[in-house]
Amino acid sequence: MSARVALALACLLIVPAGARAQSAETAESAAERGRAAFEAGRFAEARQAFLQALDATPPGQAGAARILYNLARADQELGEHCAAVDRFRRYLAAAAADPGEQKRVEKANAALAAERTACKAVLEPEPAPVAAPVAAPELAPAPVSAPTEAEAADRGPWRWVAAGGAVAALGAGVTFNVLARDRVSTGDAAYRDFVDSDRTDARSADRTGAAYDDARSFSTASVVALGAGAALTGLATWLFLSD
Repeated sequence: MSARVALALACLLIVPAGARAQSAETAESAAERGRAAFEAGRFAEARQAFLQALDATPPGQAGAARILYNLARADQELGEHCAAVDRFRRYLAAAAADPGEQKRVEKANAALAAERTACKAVLEPEPAPVAAPVAAPELAPAPVSAPTEAEAADRGPWRWVAAGGAVAALGAGVTFNVLARDRVSTGDAAYRDFVDSDRTDARSADRTGAAYDDARSFSTASVVALGAGAALTGLATWLFLSD
């Protein structure tokens, strides 16, 4: 019985050791593939390999900090600024007490400052300008000869079409203006939620960007509609005054 117990205990010790060795080999292989892809400029492939290496490396184990640093650099090259901020922070926390990482720590601190600014620009776009109502231009009456009865009859329906189109366009412009203001308010509220979550709530960040994008679209539509309304107002005025 004692021999069987000893054998069982030996197996329990050997198997985890073998699993750890295999995990370390997997992590090193993935990290090497990541470095090769990064040097070749294949940053998406490099990031995927570094993620695999990080998954195979237990937190706090030697080499985990270096993998985080390389992963942050891949995110940086891919324009994933907010992800790079998170990984540079984690790297600095893991490597702060390691004298061998001093040079990389200095580079990571400089890169973190730049990536914070870039991440902030992504998550905090300037609010879309809300279009002010466009005043109808003053049209100086052109000297024309008095229209004949036939010409006046031909212009009759068009003056009302122009007037109706002007009213519809100006109404649409005002409506789009109101919608743009509403989306700006929604984006501001979502951004406050994102800030309150210590900038970790991805859903609030997505809502912020979507709301500001909608505000820009509505603002552009408002400018176009108000401009069309102003032009139709001028045309209708001319048609009514030309009789």
